[in-house]
This record gives sequence, C-alpha cells and structure tokens, in this order.
Amino acid sequence: MNHSVREKNRIVSLDIIRGIAIFAIFFVNIPSMLGIENRYLFRAYDGIDSIVRLIYDLLIQTKFYSIFAFLFGIGFYLFMSRAEAKGKSMNALFTRRLLLLFAMGILHMILLWNGDILALYAVQGFWLFFFYRAKPKTVLIVSLTLLLLYIVVSYNFMQRTLSSYDTFIPSMLFNNTYTHYTADLLQRAVGLVNYEMLSWISYTPEILGLFALGVYCAKIKLFNRTKELATPIRIVQWTALVLSVLCWVPIISYYMTNAAYASNKAYLYIYLGGKSLAAFYVTTIILLLNKQKLEMILRPFRYVGRMALTNYLLQTIFTVLLVPLFIPNTAALPLWSSMLICVLFFSIQVGISKWWLSRFEFGPMEWLWRIATYWEVQPIRRKQLLPEETLHL
Repeated sequence: MNHSVREKNRIVSLDIIRGIAIFAIFFVNIPSMLGIENRYLFRAYDGIDSIVRLIYDLLIQTKFYSIFAFLFGIGFYLFMSRAEAKGKSMNALFTRRLLLLFAMGILHMILLWNGDILALYAVQGFWLFFFYRAKPKTVLIVSLTLLLLYIVVSYNFMQRTLSSYDTFIPSMLFNNTYTHYTADLLQRAVGLVNYEMLSWISYTPEILGLFALGVYCAKIKLFNRTKELATPIRIVQWTALVLSVLCWVPIISYYMTNAAYASNKAYLYIYLGGKSLAAFYVTTIILLLNKQKLEMILRPFRYVGRMALTNYLLQTIFTVLLVPLFIPNTAALPLWSSMLICVLFFSIQVGISKWWLSRFEFGPMEWLWRIATYWEVQPIRRKQLLPEETLHL
C-alpha cells in the first residue's frame, strides 16, 4: 500500500509517524514521571544506566517532541483546509479546538504530571493563523529563521549556564504519587503559574518554527508527492544524518572521558542533533513507506497514532497512577527498567488501539474533542470493517 493512500481522508503515513513519536516521547517522559529524573535538575549516571542515558540522548531526547510539533503544524493546515472546503467557520472551530486542548493540558499538568506539552502547543497554536494564507516560500523562510534564532539565543544558556548546573543526588530520590498527592498537586499548580507559563515564552521561536515547517510541508503536499520529490527528500535525509553524526562526536567524547554521564554537560549538541535527527527520521520513514513490506512492519504504530491524544494521556495515567500501586518508590528504579516498562505498556497500547479502532471511528478522547469542537455528537461506532482492517486484525 502506498503511504499516500487515505482512509476516510486520513494520510496513513502521518498516523505512523505520529505513533512512532508517541512511543519515543514516552521513552523521554517516563523517567520524570517515575521520579528517576527531575525536570528542573540533572542527574549523573554510571554503569548500565549511563549507557541507557547516552542512547536516549543520541537517538531520542529532543528528537520526537520536534517531530510532534512538526505534525501539529501539518494537522493545523489540514484541519483548516478541510473545514474551509466544507464551508465551515474554520477560524472559530480551530480556536475552540485550541482552547479545549489548553484546558486538557492544564488539567493534565495539575492533576497528574507537570511535563505536559498540550497546553504549550495550544498557546503557541494561535500564531498559526498567520501562516494559513501565506505563500509556502514565506512560511519556510519564517520557519528556518525562527529555528536559527532559537539556536543563537539559546547558545549561551546551553553551552555555559546549563553545563554548569550541579547534578542531584540519586540516594535522596523518592516518588510515589499517593504519598504526598495533595502537596504535590498544590506544588504543580503554583509551579504552573510561577514558572511553566513564563517558560512558554522562551519556547516560542522553537515551537513556532517547527509548527511553521509542518504548515509548509502541508502546503506543498509533501506526503502526497513523495515519489515526485524523492530526490530532494533523500538530500535532506543524508544531510540531516551527517549533521547528526557530527553532533554525536562531542557527546560520545564526553561520555568516554568521564566516570559519570550527565546530559547537561553536552546538551547543546543533544539539542542540535535533535533537530537534524528528527529530519532524518521523518524523511527516512517517508521513503520506507513506499515499500510495502516495510510499511507492514511499521503499521502497528499507525493504530497508536490515530489515537494519539488518548494514548498520550494513558501513558501518564499508567505511569503516574498505576505503577506506584505496585512499586512504593518508583524513583529508586534504575533507568534501564523504565525503558522496559515503556516498551511493555506501549505494546499493550498497540493491541488496545488496534482492537478499539476495529470497532470505533475515533479514540475516546479524540471523540470527545470532536464533540466539543463541533458542538454536536459525532457518530463513533464503526459500521463495518474496511477491507484492509479485515485482513490485518
């Protein structure tokens, strides 16, 4: 099946990429959710955990939230263009959609975990209205300018300030959601107002730049023209890989020359490599999906991607609320164990998502989001299985 084939107006490749991003974001988030790491401090690792942390930093850290933001920009343009084609008030609908996303994100941050990205994306999403009517070339120039601006502005902080941060002591870690839930909830609420919302301002050039890049790719119909654009896609793919490998050199050098590994000491290169490797991942997946056998291998991610909002929230619920029921101090777990927990639960999510979508048109949270966006109940039960799903369920 060619990746540009649509199922009820969906672009399959976007669902697959979104599913892979949800998986990798879970890898990045789960150490913080469990309390193994602290969102505001850095931890030095040795032994097996230092290798795991190095792999995270080389292959995952900063890569997939970049892809997720890129996909958000694509989603904006597709939503607006489809709403406009149906004669609906697209600006009002997308505004309502962003406000609902913001509300979900705020509740997620306060009630469960303060590392949420939904509220941030909702706030930054209002800037996207400026790009809808703009020419593709203009959007691309703005995107690259914003990303370059963020790198230049952030250079001093990442290279000097961030690298000077002290690491915290693992022996002092304790985390169990139920032990101090009321106090932690209040702390998250205060932190949201005093720190998180203010920090969103500093993320504007980066997130908006990634959003705009997604809008540009949607405007030029990249995912419908992959065979036509195969040569420039390959050029971006290999250029991005070379840049990523160059960024790996100082990270690996730091790891090899120190007894303990702390990400903050090499974060500038982790960040830069994140942007280039994200481009490599997206272009590689696009090219792989032209081959039927490889598309079949990647297909399980599609089910998770179609229910991205539901699965993103379920990952927090599982990690923050269910794991502490069985492990009194989740912060004492080794980092490598969080990787195993992540893989195990994501495998369950693939099965659940596949089962759910065989019976329903949308994930439960996606369905509620649609109802609140359009102010009308949306049919959710699938009337019949599509031929493709009949074969592969």
